[in-house]
Amino acid sequence: MFARLFEQIGFRQTMRYTALMIGVMLAIANLLVSSPVPPKGLAGRRSLISFATFKKPTYLLFVSGSFLFFWGLFGPFDYLPLFSSANPSTAPVALYTVAILK
Repeated sequence: MFARLFEQIGFRQTMRYTALMIGVMLAIANLLVSSPVPPKGLAGRRSLISFATFKKPTYLLFVSGSFLFFWGLFGPFDYLPLFSSANPSTAPVALYTVAILK
C-alpha cells in the first residue's frame, strides 16, 4: 500500500494518509478497550515503574540477554530488502521480502 501511494500521490500525502489511518484505528482501539476487573488493594496504588527491580543482577542479565537475542533475530531483516534488490531476479519483490518472511 505504501509503495503504491508513494508513486501516485507523493511522500507528503502518503505520510499524512498513513498517519490518519493509524490514528483512526488507534482511537477505535482505545475506545473499545476496558479492564475486565478493577485493580484491588496495593495493585491499584503502586507506581508504574519499580526501580528496585533494576538493581537485581538476575533481572539485568535477563533483560540484556533478551535484548541481544531479539537484536540478533530481527536485525538481519533490515538488510533483506537491500540484499534482494541487488539481485536482478528478485529486485521486483525487494520491498515485500520482509512481509513474505514473516
